[in-house]
Amino acid sequence: NEKKNVIILFHVPPGQYFPGEPQTFWQEQYTQQYRDIIKKNREKVLLTTGAHIHFMDMRYEDDEEGNPFYYLLLAPSFSPEFGNNPGFTTLKVDDQ
Repeated sequence: NEKKNVIILFHVPPGQYFPGEPQTFWQEQYTQQYRDIIKKNREKVLLTTGAHIHFMDMRYEDDEEGNPFYYLLLAPSFSPEFGNNPGFTTLKVDDQ
């Protein structure tokens, strides 16, 4: 029984964006289902990463006891269109 860990990649991640008017990306029922799955499997999930908002951001959520169970790294835009400041993110994952 080899333990496997995962990194979850999204284009459009769960959560909200506040460019002026708040925007919720997923319907609440799907967001809650996702949170429940992540809570149940938190020891297997190394990181979740996404994009869509075109800005670098790091987010997390706490469980009912105040312990973080979900980390989300949002990648910046590759393109300067629409006034974006292009960038990229490089991650090194240790196989230990």
